[in-house]
Amino acid sequence: MTRVISFITGIDQASRTHPGRGVNKSWHGASHHGNVPTSIMGFHEINTYRLSQMAYFLERMQNTMDGDASLLGKTEIV
Repeated sequence: MTRVISFITGIDQASRTHPGRGVNKSWHGASHHGNVPTSIMGFHEINTYRLSQMAYFLERMQNTMDGDASLLGKTEIV
């Protein structure tokens, strides 16, 4: 059996903001930073958070056993 998933950290056109990260713009809105340093940092904060979700997912896979090996050990990531 082959298991296949797609992992998405967010929908880029969504209007979700990240106030917990100190950013009140959506990912797409923040991507139009206009080379303003504070806006660039806001965009960076959103991307850092989204990438941290991938790290969290991989850690969970590493700690989840599937028979004799971790789920991550039995997974190919492309």
